[in-house]
Amino acid sequence: MVKNAIYGIIAAKADGVENPTVGIANIDGARQTEKALLKLAENGYDINFAESVRADGGIVMRGNDLLGGTPDIMVMDSLTGNLMTKIFSAYTTGGSYTTGGNYESLGFGYGPGVGEGYDRLIMIVSRASGAPVIAGAMEYATNLIRHDWKKIADEEFEKANKAGLKDIINELKSAGK
Repeated sequence: MVKNAIYGIIAAKADGVENPTVGIANIDGARQTEKALLKLAENGYDINFAESVRADGGIVMRGNDLLGGTPDIMVMDSLTGNLMTKIFSAYTTGGSYTTGGNYESLGFGYGPGVGEGYDRLIMIVSRASGAPVIAGAMEYATNLIRHDWKKIADEEFEKANKAGLKDIINELKSAGK
């Protein structure tokens, strides 16, 4: 999830959001991710943390933050992200209250495949993505290319690595053993 935060920052900046806000979905691993991102920020990586709309605030987001779009980037694991994308993009299509939508009719797909050293832009859609989602993904890709996603990715990874990203990731891996 720590890497997903960096990927999200890159994608948002490459989509034209100059100083995106980052929140962490309140799921398993949220508090460890919060600690790691705070450490990365303390080490000099510039992260603009969002503040939850709940009275107790904080950078760990709840359901109302997700529905209200509190942060520009909602950090979560890839399985939860896939689930959220499917729910939000297909809730208006067919099915019943028990089966959900038949296909994805809203949104921009699952976003770009972003990683350190990547030299190709891969936009992710699913076999359930309808024409409006495919069109949205193409629009999204156009914005990323227009804002030079590769340059932004290189710059963000350089800054994150300078602030100790790899050491922080290694600490998290060793703590899990």
